[in-house]
Amino acid sequence: MKDGGPLDSDGVVNGAVRFVGGPRDSFWGSALGSLFIRFFGIFMVLTILMIGMLASSRIFQFIEGRKKKFIPHQLPVREAPEPVLVSPEMAAAIGLALHLHLGGGGHAPNLSLDSRSAAWSVQGRSIAMDGWSSMFDRTHRIRK
Repeated sequence: MKDGGPLDSDGVVNGAVRFVGGPRDSFWGSALGSLFIRFFGIFMVLTILMIGMLASSRIFQFIEGRKKKFIPHQLPVREAPEPVLVSPEMAAAIGLALHLHLGGGGHAPNLSLDSRSAAWSVQGRSIAMDGWSSMFDRTHRIRK
């Protein structure tokens, strides 16, 4: 090295040679070293993740095991009541009544309790639908 020469960092002849640099690695050495570090880094991260998941599963198993210890007392079981026997005529009458009530035979089902509640709901529905069309009508907002 020479003072003021091409390897002197300050480029001035001042009696001091200043060299800034360090060991230089080849391209393949740094590329393979980087790949090596990444390869084992992935396994290290995955190992830490696996250990964390195993630890959290042990914690959850412990919590679930504690819940099983606190079983509340069993309620007494009642015996089923005796089945009520219905005559075939009574079963036919019940079936006919259900058929007529639910609209069988061309009759409309009577689902409202009184006529006032039906009129009230129809009036409310018409008010809501009138408001719907004016709310989404955007023709009056167009500026020419």
